[in-house]
Amino acid sequence: MNLSDHSKFQLVAAAVADGETVAIPLRGVSMETFLHEGRDVVKLGPVSGELRCGRAYLFECQGYYVLHRLTKKNGDNLVFRGDNLVSCEHVTSGDVRAQLVGVVRNGKEIKAGSLRFGLLSAVSVVRGAARRLVWNLGRGSVRRKIVPWYLALIAILMWAPLNGLGVPLDNFVLGIRADHLLHASVYIPCVFFLASRMGFVHWKALFFSILIGLTTEGVQYLLPYRGFDINDMVANVLGVMLGFMVAVIADRRHPRAKSL
Repeated sequence: MNLSDHSKFQLVAAAVADGETVAIPLRGVSMETFLHEGRDVVKLGPVSGELRCGRAYLFECQGYYVLHRLTKKNGDNLVFRGDNLVSCEHVTSGDVRAQLVGVVRNGKEIKAGSLRFGLLSAVSVVRGAARRLVWNLGRGSVRRKIVPWYLALIAILMWAPLNGLGVPLDNFVLGIRADHLLHASVYIPCVFFLASRMGFVHWKALFFSILIGLTTEGVQYLLPYRGFDINDMVANVLGVMLGFMVAVIADRRHPRAKSL
């Protein structure tokens, strides 16, 4: 929550330093998985006890007052991050001005330390972590590191002697065999990863992904402990095509990205 009106929040910080609790409307979206602009009023109070990771504090950073969650501390060095953000702020304990002591939502106060407040905070942290994971997977450098592991996983699933595991794959989900759904799901990310690793445009990544899907199933014909199934091969290709469509749609929504 970037609080751009510096002079007003100097007064807020001064009031909190005098032991008062101040209620202010939320501004910004950096804590949106927990707090929402236009709906929530945050209550700020004096910092009680030592700073604890997981709690939200108001601090001053580069001329702005920010309300974010403390994620790491090393002595007086602190790292804060908004639940809805990837980037962090690095400040010292002397920059902290107040702590979040409650939220007024729909006219009712949710006090810090209450069960509801704790649950909302926990859900926000998990949602924020999930968003950061998705964002990081969208970075080409991260995807390039994952590609060898992804291809190794495909090789294990398709060529290792797994038929004796006793897992029932002949069940049906919405009229589709479970093993066919498994085959398709494994190949959905293939275009996504190959485009990143090799610098391919989508059509080249599509071609090589289909080739991988056909080859991995075709090799099973030569393995005495695995069973070749043309329907599994079709499921591999359908998974690749589904992943290709998702990649193209995502690329259109982000036209600056040259490839996925």
